[in-house]
Amino acid sequence: MANFTGLPGNDTQTGTQQDDTFNFTQGGHDTINALGGHDTITAGAGDDQISGGQGNDTIDAGDGDNEINAGPGNNSIIAGGGDDVIDAASGNDDIDAGDGDNVINAGSGHNVITTGSGDDDITVGSGNDIINSGAGDDVINTGQGNDTIDSGDDDDVINAGPGEDVIDAGEGDNDIDAGSGHNFVTAGAGADTIAAGTGNDVINAGDGDNSVDAGPGNNIVTTGSGDDDIATGSGRDIVDSGDGDDAIDTGGQADVVDGGGGDDVIFAGSGDDAIVAGAGEDVINGQGGLDEISGGDDDDVIDGGSGADTISGDAGNDDMTGGLGADVFVVNTGTDADTIQDFEDGTDLLDFSAFGSSLAGSTQNVVGPDLVITTPDGGTITLVGQSTLITAADII
Repeated sequence: MANFTGLPGNDTQTGTQQDDTFNFTQGGHDTINALGGHDTITAGAGDDQISGGQGNDTIDAGDGDNEINAGPGNNSIIAGGGDDVIDAASGNDDIDAGDGDNVINAGSGHNVITTGSGDDDITVGSGNDIINSGAGDDVINTGQGNDTIDSGDDDDVINAGPGEDVIDAGEGDNDIDAGSGHNFVTAGAGADTIAAGTGNDVINAGDGDNSVDAGPGNNIVTTGSGDDDIATGSGRDIVDSGDGDDAIDTGGQADVVDGGGGDDVIFAGSGDDAIVAGAGEDVINGQGGLDEISGGDDDDVIDGGSGADTISGDAGNDDMTGGLGADVFVVNTGTDADTIQDFEDGTDLLDFSAFGSSLAGSTQNVVGPDLVITTPDGGTITLVGQSTLITAADII
């Protein structure tokens, strides 16, 4: 065990294989090679080069553009302001790199990494890591493990690898790959690109024109205002896309979709889906399954696809197709002019519950090849290719 003290200026010091103490706080660009042992190294301001060697080292490099190689072990590293390069190798490391454009490789282990403002590049191996990178355009790669990542504001790139990760990317145009696992991903305002592999993911992309691919699993996806592109794989998904002209494809199984305001395009895939498109001129295709579809306000185009679907165009002049199956078309109050493209007498039904499940007060007229029904409110429903008057057997 040895104690070393630096002098003013640029010092060079090599330690022993024991537990050494280095006190080099009088300034200068110092070079310290501590060799093995559990060393304590303190360096003041300056562009220092520090090698801790194998062992559980405690290193305070001070301000400056420092190069630190802590070696294998459970290391504690502090670097002040400056563009630091830190390599901690394997071990459970605690690293605080301060402000600056830092490059950090912590290796495998359960690491805790903190950086201040700056464009940081952080890589860790397998392990359950905690990373807080502060503001700046950061690049973070974490390997396998259950990681917690807070990258602060600005445009970040995050690759989290397999594991159950918790990611908060802050505001900015972020690019996030959460990897497989049951992940929690939050991104603030900005045009974010988010991908998650297999797993039950919870994703909140915030405001902005976001692109989200949640992958297979029972996912919950929420986006704020903006024109979003959302895809989910197989699984029971819940999607709330907020306001904006969104494109949503939920894949198979029973999904719940709220398109919010805006002109949305929604494909729900096979499964018994519940779709509410909200205000806007929406295009909706329920594809397979027993779907419940609500078009919301404005003029919508709705295709229920195969399966016994329940379709409500709601307010607006809506164009509805039930597809294969015994479908129910909801007749709403108001003066809108709706069209049903494939009403099949004896198979499909009209839901007149808004009018007491009765045809009383309604009129029917055959206009060319079509049947036009006028409700007591003055709204119309045109049954394309249907020239036979409907009866009480056709309504519920």
